[in-house]
Amino acid sequence: MATRAAHGGHTVSTSKLLSRFPKTQKAISYAASVADTTIMVDNSREPRHAFTLCRVQIKADVVYDRRNERGAAPASIAEWMNRVSPSAAA
Repeated sequence: MATRAAHGGHTVSTSKLLSRFPKTQKAISYAASVADTTIMVDNSREPRHAFTLCRVQIKADVVYDRRNERGAAPASIAEWMNRVSPSAAA
C-alpha cells in the first residue's frame, strides 16, 4: 500500500485491508484451481526477501511448494500458504 501511495495512488486503511483478507484468500485459492499456471510469491517481508517464490502449479500439478523444501518455511509464508492452498499443506 505504501508503495502505491508513494507513486500517487490512493491509500486504503489497514483495517480495511485486513477485513478484505479472507475474501481475497478464498479468491486466490479458487483462481489457482482453475488457472493454467499459478506462481505464488510472498512480497510482505523486507526488501532482500521480497518476492520469495512460494509455489508453482501447472494445472493440477504442483511443481514447487516452499513448504516441502528442506528447512521450515518462514511462519508468515506457511500461514498464508495454508490459507490459499490448503490442499497442498505439508
